[in-house]
Order: sequence, then structure tokens, then C-alpha cells
Amino acid sequence: MKLSKKLAFGCLVLYFALQFGGCFLFSSENKPLTANNSSPKENNTDTLDTEKTTIKANISKIEGEINDLTKKREEAVRKILDIEDKKVEIGPKSVTNAENTCSEKDKKNTTSCKEFLDSKNKLEGKNRELEAERKLESSTKPSPTPSPTPSPTPSGAGIFGEGGLMTLLLYLVGGIISLAVLGGISFLIYRFFANTIKNERETTEQGFRIAGKNNHDLTQKVNQLEQTVKLQSGQFTQIQTALQTLQRQIAESGGQNYQQQAIFTQPVYKPEPQFPTAAEDYLSKVSANAQTATADLIGGLLINDSNKGNEFLIVRDNELPENLFYAVPNQTRFQTKSDYLNYYQNYYTCENPSGGAVWIKSPTTVRRVESGWKLQEKGELEIRN
Repeated sequence: MKLSKKLAFGCLVLYFALQFGGCFLFSSENKPLTANNSSPKENNTDTLDTEKTTIKANISKIEGEINDLTKKREEAVRKILDIEDKKVEIGPKSVTNAENTCSEKDKKNTTSCKEFLDSKNKLEGKNRELEAERKLESSTKPSPTPSPTPSPTPSGAGIFGEGGLMTLLLYLVGGIISLAVLGGISFLIYRFFANTIKNERETTEQGFRIAGKNNHDLTQKVNQLEQTVKLQSGQFTQIQTALQTLQRQIAESGGQNYQQQAIFTQPVYKPEPQFPTAAEDYLSKVSANAQTATADLIGGLLINDSNKGNEFLIVRDNELPENLFYAVPNQTRFQTKSDYLNYYQNYYTCENPSGGAVWIKSPTTVRRVESGWKLQEKGELEIRN
């Protein structure tokens, strides 16, 4: 079922014409009588409602200003603590650290500290204003709902009075047409979104199929490469054995003692460890040549200070550029969810942190700076029970 644009436009025009005609007839022929029966009590009620509306508007305005000041304070805290990761939430602990940093003499007059202190003072003032407005709102008594005053019905203005039946018919026809128009528009919208979702789903499925095929092809190529390397290793062994046999025969034919010598070294195929891997296995391989480090929350760095802690191991990997390192957890198991939240959430993502064995899906990369190591790219952990 397809609804053409011309038919939809015609239905809309007819609907609005009927609605306008009905409203015109109803307003011209069925004007109700009005009477000014307002009393001092109703005037007082209107005053209370106006005051309450004004108070609510002031509360909304103050809340908006508080949100803006909170954002300014968070930006100042990020500058003071050098927090570049936008995903890190600014909590009370970070605000306290910023206050302690700005209390130092050499940092007190910096631009970041001035912005922080200014927004902090304004925020406290706005909170006091908000509290005062809310007290004023609670002290204002709600106005009673006035009972409706019946208005006299003019003669000849009933449903079956002069023009009343025509108005009813116009509204009835207009309502039916409006339902039809709305139904047609709703159907068009539904078809549009249904086709869009269908196309997106087909594109995604095709992408998954292509990715699966590419993954399968790469796996086959890797397996073929492994077989080729193993075959070449066997061929090297056979050649070395044949050469050693030839040397022995030559030495024996000349009446000389044969001493076996290595002609060349057989290559050994040792595939590199890949992630994901258990932290226990990875640490057993790299801990001997790694450095311990702990997180400095104020400086936003990993530093080598054994007195504060050794939650991380800094690992040099040949696959990384010269100034980049891996920062991996120096724990093989988490006892509770708090182990992740307290030490690693700023450097690793974890979908369901809990107690269990730690697996490194991808290691965090850090960059060497003057006073430690700075976060380059976050890694990902997985907890397996």
C-alpha cells in the first residue's frame, strides 16, 4: 500500500479546511455567555500562583547556573591534575586533590587554580540561593482549585440549534479525515524506518560475513606459513645431516679422525605470545626484566616508587617504538571488584569487574616522560572465574 504525495497533501488541505470551517461556525453561532464573577479570594489565589510560578522559574535558572559552574570546576580540576582522559569522572576525591594542589604557594596564583577557586566560590553561593528558593517554595501554600462557574447557555446554541448540527457534522468528518491522514503518515514513517533498519542490518551482516571470510583466509595463510617454516626446518636438518655424513666419509677416506662441526645453525620457529593471555602466564615471562610502578593521582603518571606501591609492571616490548612501553597489572587475581576500581580503572577498561583470574585482552601503552610514564592508550582486562 503506497500513499502518493498529492493524495496526502490533498487530505491535509481538506482536513484543515473542515476544521477551520467548523471552528468558524462554532465561534460565530455558539458563543457562550461570560460573566465576571471574580472575587477577592480568587484574586488572592491568582497572586499565590504567580509567586509560585516565579519561584519555580528562579529555581530552574539557578539549577542551570549550578550545572554550568560545575562543568567549569571540573575543567579546572582536569587542568590542575593533568587528567586528559575525558572518561575519568571528577569526584569529591579529585576536587579535594585540586584544593590541596592550589593551596601550595607556587601554584596558588596559576590560571587553573584561579578558575577553580572562582567557580568553587560561585557554586557555593548558588547552592545557598537554591536552598533559600526551595524553602520559600515550601512555605507557599498551594492554591485551592476554584470550582467552575456554570455559564448560561444561549438560546438556539444547542447541538440541534441553529448551525449546531452542521458544526457537529463538520467536526465528525474532520475527525475521520484526520485519523485517516495520521494513519497514512504513520504508515509512511513506519515503512521508512523499517526499510532503514533492514538496510542497516543487511549491511552489518554483510560486513560480518566479509570479516569472517577474511579471518578464515588469514588463519589458513598463517597455518600454511607455519607448515612451510616447519618443512624448511626439516629440510635444513636433512641437509645438515647429509653434509656431516659427507665430511665424515671424506675424513675417513683420508685416514683422518672426524670431528663433527656445526655447519650452520638450524632456525627455530618460536611464535610470539599473543593477547589475550592470562596475567599469570605473561608475568612469569616478563617480570624478570620489568620495572615496578605505582599510580600518582596528582601528577597523572605512573612512577617508580616502591614505598607507595607496585601495582604495575613496565615492560619493554620489541614490537613497540623506542619510547613506548606496556603497563600491565602486577596481580594475577582480583579478590573483589574494589581491586580494579582502586588501582586500574584509570588505565584499563573491564566489562564486568569482580573477583577472579586476571586476563589481559590488550595491554595499556604508556610513554616515557621525565618523571615517569604517561598514559598513551588504555588497555582492556577480563576477569575469569
